[in-house]
Amino acid sequence: MIVLAANLVTPLIPQFTHNIYGQSMFNLGIFGTLTSFGWIFFSFTLGKIGDKQSKIDAILMASIICSLAFLIIALINNFPLLCFASFLSGAARITIGFAPGIVGSDAPKRSVGRWISIVQTSMYIAQFLAPVIGGILYEVTPHLAFFTSIVLLLFLIVVAMFKKIMRRIGFSGHVRSLRHFFSL
Repeated sequence: MIVLAANLVTPLIPQFTHNIYGQSMFNLGIFGTLTSFGWIFFSFTLGKIGDKQSKIDAILMASIICSLAFLIIALINNFPLLCFASFLSGAARITIGFAPGIVGSDAPKRSVGRWISIVQTSMYIAQFLAPVIGGILYEVTPHLAFFTSIVLLLFLIVVAMFKKIMRRIGFSGHVRSLRHFFSL
């Protein structure tokens, strides 16, 4: 779902900033370059966070960064801020690397490959469908695609934080753990 949320607007950013804000083609090139630089930066930075803390923390941070980037792009027509938001939007691309790692660590040892392949297939299907859905939302109103993406990302942030809290208190999701949780 994070791939869907992040990729709803990513391909629409150049069109949005050109059509709505009147940014030049040269500026669009700068935005694209900064997005790629953000991807490199966040891949390294959030990768270290994923290794030192947890992959869920890294995805949580990427979702927060993407939400902020999309909010800035949707609301502010200021070249320096759009450059900053373009850099931040590079964080949207790193989630594809983290999700299989999370699923792989939770999967039974005998079927890790199958679980990871299911996750990767579903992510690529979402990545395939997201621009189409984003384009439909953009046709309704250009801001709708951005706000839909932001709401989905905020929902995922809440889910990730809930999962993190539940893991911290020792709830693993099994009925046995649920009985133990309520007996405390």
